[in-house]
Amino acid sequence: MSAAASSQLGTKQPAAKAQRFPKRVHKQPSQPQMPFVRPTIYSTENPAPDVNEAHLSITHGDCVEGMKLLANASVDLVIADPPYDIGVGKAVWDTVPHYMQWSRTWLAEAVRVLKPGGALMLYGSPERLWICHLKIMCADEFGLEFKQHISWVYKQGGDSRMNNMVKYAVRMEHLEWFVKPGAGHTFNLDAGTEAYSEAEFKEALAKGVGRVTAESLSRGKPPKNWWDIPRENSRSKEREYGSHPSMKPLRICDRIVGIHSNVGDTVLVPFGGSGSECVAVGAAGRKLVAYEQEAEYHRIIVRRMKGPWRSHRRQYRRTRSRRGPYSPP
Repeated sequence: MSAAASSQLGTKQPAAKAQRFPKRVHKQPSQPQMPFVRPTIYSTENPAPDVNEAHLSITHGDCVEGMKLLANASVDLVIADPPYDIGVGKAVWDTVPHYMQWSRTWLAEAVRVLKPGGALMLYGSPERLWICHLKIMCADEFGLEFKQHISWVYKQGGDSRMNNMVKYAVRMEHLEWFVKPGAGHTFNLDAGTEAYSEAEFKEALAKGVGRVTAESLSRGKPPKNWWDIPRENSRSKEREYGSHPSMKPLRICDRIVGIHSNVGDTVLVPFGGSGSECVAVGAAGRKLVAYEQEAEYHRIIVRRMKGPWRSHRRQYRRTRSRRGPYSPP
């Protein structure tokens, strides 16, 4: 064998390169996106078309005695705004002896009539530790599941009395959310959304490039546990029906009822007070069971319940309407 042949046999020939083809990417067929349809949310600003007054019960009397007549697991939502024991407006009813013993009595009945999966929304004051004790009682003694704390904050009130101040001005109240175990709870997301302003909309769209869309932002801001809602001031139209020292604003009542109950549900209001919760429940198309021990306040509730669904309703919707979600051009 010649040297040339030997050299040729001893040399490893490079393997031929395999021909490469572009990698095929299998794309899933795009699914058409369904446009978001905002569900109908009934409230004092958009009352249900057929308010059945036969389903609105407002009793003048003690709530404990009244609740004893209700069947077990018969209500879907309890909104409890009990006396805070702070002597608001020097009212006699807001000074409660043996506060925890009394609270245990009405809470036992409220929990008994609450359905599994139903919500207890409990107000409290930052001026007292009672709300802390009540939260422990609800969880440990009555077996309720604590969901979240909500801060209701407001800005107005009391700034002209700075010369007499010896502690911080109160600009918030507690709202505690409990659920009775045994079934899934109600949480209607869209009833708690808030509209973006035009500036907020553009800022969120710019910061969320690739993550958010104009369509998703048009649904509004997700509900949060910080509710900045003004109080009903002395010039509020709702005070035309009578005076109450701690009237809850209808906006906060609308939000609670809308998020934590459904049309046709039964809502229990053990402490009717000025009637804000009662008005919101009726306007939202829910059934109402309410009690109020003070005769003066019971008359206010009855007057307010008659107002918003008749001539006053149109005026109320004009004066308190809120702008809808911002829509991009």
